[in-house]
Amino acid sequence: MIADIELYRARSVESGAHADRLRRSLEYLLEERPATTGDWWSITRFTFLTEDNLYGYLQELYAYLYGDRTDPPPAPEY
Repeated sequence: MIADIELYRARSVESGAHADRLRRSLEYLLEERPATTGDWWSITRFTFLTEDNLYGYLQELYAYLYGDRTDPPPAPEY
């Protein structure tokens, strides 16, 4: 999904249980920062070199989905 986030944007922000759960989950990740780069890799198979890179990406993703960012953040290329 990360590489194709533009395709999922409309569904991510529409009303409904799935969209609400996605937003709450992303907000939780950003507030609590519970996942390590290893956790993220085991779930998504995308590598981030540091947790700051991971959460920076998630913050940019949040801004794209729910804020004023017009372009999706680039997927990591490591």
